[in-house]
Amino acid sequence: MAQFTSTGDNTGCRFLARLKRFVALVNTLMPLAGGALKAVLLVFRIRMYPHRVHSASYGGKLVLFRSTDEMALHEVLIDREYGFLGERLQHIPTPKVLDIGAHVGTFAIWLAGVNPSAQLICVEADPATFALTERNLCVHLPSATVLNRAAGADDSSILRLSVDGPSMGHRVEARGDVEVRSISLGTLVDMVAGAAGRLDLLKVDIEGSEQALLCANPSILRRIDALVVELHPGLCDTEAVRTLLAEHYRTIREIGGRKSSKPLLLCQDNCASTQ
Repeated sequence: MAQFTSTGDNTGCRFLARLKRFVALVNTLMPLAGGALKAVLLVFRIRMYPHRVHSASYGGKLVLFRSTDEMALHEVLIDREYGFLGERLQHIPTPKVLDIGAHVGTFAIWLAGVNPSAQLICVEADPATFALTERNLCVHLPSATVLNRAAGADDSSILRLSVDGPSMGHRVEARGDVEVRSISLGTLVDMVAGAAGRLDLLKVDIEGSEQALLCANPSILRRIDALVVELHPGLCDTEAVRTLLAEHYRTIREIGGRKSSKPLLLCQDNCASTQ
């Protein structure tokens, strides 16, 4: 027998679903908005003007973002998913840090609150996102350098970046919409640490390009004391990346308790540093 659902019931279900999403977003942004009422007003502005740049606050300073950046703010600035690095970075007077896949600068903003003396280079491939990264770091960590490049195997390739969907998912692929020049890990480490220096921390979150970046010149890893990388199964050979990392680091730990199902690895105790 055929079943019929009334239009009123469907409308009510859609309304409840939208209300739940609205309340969830208010709760997400409340810590950055400065209270419940300000969070409600902020969510209204985001919903009315989804393509505009909005602002919240972190550490008493403005953070600029778009509606597609909400998850990044939540994961890094509210959930503190890189909080396990805090003690390490606090105990290095001027840590040399490289942030590849900086997005709108959330990791750098968090880092500025942990150790404002950090010597940092951020790399972001998406030109529109890069512009927000620059503006955010001018406020939170003015000494940082921000590069609009795509991390890759060399310094001269023109790569194509897909900018469909949420900003955190933008990635290099053959049918991408935006052209961006590549930059290699070796060049970036030299920029932060000097031609013979060591890097205290490398953070990588580049939506599947981690294999091309890390495997192009594995010897560079000998100069990197600690590495945090998010792996993207299905977008690269993550087992090849894991094998490479195991050859260079004695301790590799997968970080748990995350909302994301993608593996986040902390690699420490570089084999070369004790030879």
